[in-house]
Amino acid sequence: MVKCRRIIMLAILVGMVALLHPMAWGAAPDLPPGVDQTAQQMLQLLDQGKFAESFALTAPMIKGIETPDTWYGRLVSERESMGEVNSREMVGAENVTHFGDLPKGDYLLVTFKTVFSTHPEAEEEIVFAKTDQGDYKVVGYRTDYNRWPEATKIIVNGLFLVFFIMVLLAVITWLIGKVVVSMEKSRKAAGAKKEG
Repeated sequence: MVKCRRIIMLAILVGMVALLHPMAWGAAPDLPPGVDQTAQQMLQLLDQGKFAESFALTAPMIKGIETPDTWYGRLVSERESMGEVNSREMVGAENVTHFGDLPKGDYLLVTFKTVFSTHPEAEEEIVFAKTDQGDYKVVGYRTDYNRWPEATKIIVNGLFLVFFIMVLLAVITWLIGKVVVSMEKSRKAAGAKKEG
């Protein structure tokens, strides 16, 4: 009986801790001051297609290795096929030492679950680095989504194009053969008339 009560009390305690924990209710994780605001500014600029303007939110280390034009090109390649944002929710934040082609360091990776019009199950990742002044600035952005539908479409279109070209070449070869045979018959007929 005592053992049963302990198990029930432990279950109630675990349940209460789970209910009171912010992540249990889907709340945003605790972020250092200013990170949430900077992330929202970054995403708002990207949603409006203001890729070049988002360069102002980057850390000095990025401004030392990127130009506004290369930053713009990188963001366009990430977002151009995604479509409009239907919904977005922050789902996590973690400290990482690697991200893309950035040098090894201490970074904060903030992840959003985003429903885009062309990719309904996508994630957006914004990476921050702490500056010498103690604030956090953007050092990277990327989207992650299921690329198989796009890849399948490209493969099917490629196969159709190859098939079309092969059929076209076969028809051209057949027509050239017909013309050559016809010309050969005409030449033989003309030669036979000369002899006769």
